[in-house]
Amino acid sequence: MTREVFITYAEREQEALRSFLLALGCGNKDDADDLAQDTLVKAYLSSAGYQDRGRFRSWLFKIAHNTFLNHKESCRTLENV
Repeated sequence: MTREVFITYAEREQEALRSFLLALGCGNKDDADDLAQDTLVKAYLSSAGYQDRGRFRSWLFKIAHNTFLNHKESCRTLENV
């Protein structure tokens, strides 16, 4: 996937991605924005491995969900320290 194609796809999904992460994060807009940015960075860095057989949105939201879970786990770990 070229940089230009990734940007086009990411721009198309950006608002839906934020809404998804906002819903997962129980309405915390700042966390949702941070997680969306982390997701897009991770997706871009992995974009060479993207197989165009599936939908970009599904692939991106799976990365977002995993990013959210990792964030949630790291917050839990920090609370226990």
